[in-house]
Amino acid sequence: MLSKKILVIDDDPIFCFILQKLLSKHDLNAYRTFHLATDAFTFLTSMDAPQEEYLIFLDINMPVMNGWEFLDLIQKTNGINSIQVAVITSSIDPADQEKARSYSCVIDLIKKPVDSMHLKHIFEQTL
Repeated sequence: MLSKKILVIDDDPIFCFILQKLLSKHDLNAYRTFHLATDAFTFLTSMDAPQEEYLIFLDINMPVMNGWEFLDLIQKTNGINSIQVAVITSSIDPADQEKARSYSCVIDLIKKPVDSMHLKHIFEQTL
């Protein structure tokens, strides 16, 4: 069983619904969804966020703050520890894959649509 808290940061309600169904197939029903990366960042830096380990499923293309900006802020912020990020994107640009690898907290870049095998791979990396 996964010991990390799961956060989903994606502005697409259809993707969030699909991910919810996939997570429930892995008996993971306790997670938190944010449709804006700014809200997720505020949560992670607030006193309301327990100082726990997080696995974040992060979309790159979002309004207000995109996934790259979110990752930049996470790297610069003291006190945010134990975060692993699976970047989720519809992009096939190799530059995005290279950029994702430049962040120490990123464990994988997954192209949409996500399936159960992707999640299994992510969970094996986060144990």
